[in-house]
Amino acid sequence: MAQPQPKKLSLPSLLTKITKPWSPKLLARLNDDYDVKVAKLRGSYIFHAHPETDELFYIVSGTLLMKLREEGGQEGLEDVTVRFSRIPSYIDFRLFSGRPS
Repeated sequence: MAQPQPKKLSLPSLLTKITKPWSPKLLARLNDDYDVKVAKLRGSYIFHAHPETDELFYIVSGTLLMKLREEGGQEGLEDVTVRFSRIPSYIDFRLFSGRPS
């Protein structure tokens, strides 16, 4: 029996199809447990957390700022110009993007 061929995706092509910010689109599901999504971001988003899973960000272009709310309500600002960031499941965070990211 022939093995299924991997699905080839073009990130630049997919990004041109996204017109609404903060509307993630599913690219792939890994091992029935993890979703890989792509989105365009602009402006700010509410504080939130994902209690069951970490959140992973890979910034293709633009800049993204994250405000993290730690235990005790302390807030810190993280500049994610490094292009890659992971937010643990237990941390509340808020995203800001000045230019489309």
